[in-house]
Amino acid sequence: MKKKVMVFGALLMATIITGFSVSGTYAKYISEATASDDARIAKWGIDLSTNNEWKKNIDLFKDSYNGDAIKSNESDDVIAPGAYGAYTLSVDSTTAPEVKYELKSVIEATLDPSLNDKVKFAVEEGSDDSSDLKPTSGYTITTVDQLQQAINEQLLSVAGSGGTATKTYEANQNAFGAENTFTIYWSWDFGTDDQVNADPNQSDTNLGKGAVSDTAKKVSLTITLTAKQLAE
Repeated sequence: MKKKVMVFGALLMATIITGFSVSGTYAKYISEATASDDARIAKWGIDLSTNNEWKKNIDLFKDSYNGDAIKSNESDDVIAPGAYGAYTLSVDSTTAPEVKYELKSVIEATLDPSLNDKVKFAVEEGSDDSSDLKPTSGYTITTVDQLQQAINEQLLSVAGSGGTATKTYEANQNAFGAENTFTIYWSWDFGTDDQVNADPNQSDTNLGKGAVSDTAKKVSLTITLTAKQLAE
């Protein structure tokens, strides 16, 4: 009898403990959501040079031509009847900028009035792969203004005014494609006759005589291309 009482007491105690454990369990609703974001720097993709400015003093003129038939005695770049030259320029932008931007082209060119109708130019798309360094369509440019407009047309497809042209591009618009290449040509025609007093022989000779004492530069060309981001 005593043993049964002990077993009953043990069972009763286990029931009380279990009941307390169940009634003492707590629960609640839990929900969670996470939101995040990150970013990289937008691509510029235009590498002109320092400060995003591409400035070229074009190497059109030399100190000698035609196998030294024309040759400076002071290593200066010179021009003379019968001299000619060409220079190819390339601008590339392999990655389109991811921002809206503007390109500005400034063409600084000088041609002494005494050389009007003597020194002529041409600007053609592509590089010059020929051995004679002469344009395929002839020297059609006779003034500084025409030269400035022709170069701006090659760079930005805009003629501009006074040597300056600007063009705006939207984000992800590549101004140049993989590469924009063009060639500038110049020439000073060589006379076909030997008459001393006939033009252009006489005027050319007078320019040569004047150059003995007048060493100022008579022709020059500088191209500056600037790229800048726009706010909107």
